[in-house]
Amino acid sequence: MISLALTHAPPALKSAHSWMAAHRRASEAALADRLRAGVKAGDVPADIDVFAFAAFYGALTRGMAVQARDGATKDRLLRIADIGMTAFPRSRVAPSTKRRPSKPR
Repeated sequence: MISLALTHAPPALKSAHSWMAAHRRASEAALADRLRAGVKAGDVPADIDVFAFAAFYGALTRGMAVQARDGATKDRLLRIADIGMTAFPRSRVAPSTKRRPSKPR
């Protein structure tokens, strides 16, 4: 919920509002960086608009945070996430055959 903090701050808290807005922008920039890495690895289509998708998923997760705060169940939140993931384009490149090493049990 911290990402939603100070979205309606009074003028006296303008600096705090600006700080939180910068935090939200940095979060989206980090996601855009990760999407670009996915493009480079072939896991994400090369023609994806990384900034638009980062903004979309940032808005989705912040909206889900509000839903959770208002009492949404885990199942409802998972359904929202499932719907959100339908917007994500599938890579046209065959997935990597490399497997992550399994964690010791």
